[in-house]
Amino acid sequence: MWLCCNEVGFMQTTEGGIFGKTVPLQYYIDMCTDMFDASVTLDYLTPRNKAAQSYYGGSDKYTP
Repeated sequence: MWLCCNEVGFMQTTEGGIFGKTVPLQYYIDMCTDMFDASVTLDYLTPRNKAAQSYYGGSDKYTP
């Protein structure tokens, strides 16, 4: 979870498509906040995810 919450900001959600909102992004943000610190927010995670996508490659078609 440290990598997901602090380094790469990668969360596997199901906010759209055939699965609906079974696992929304806010679930993971709340989990990170509970485990580490209240400063772990979407604003904290977004630039880390973009940096990981840029470095390792990945799609930029996903929305936070």
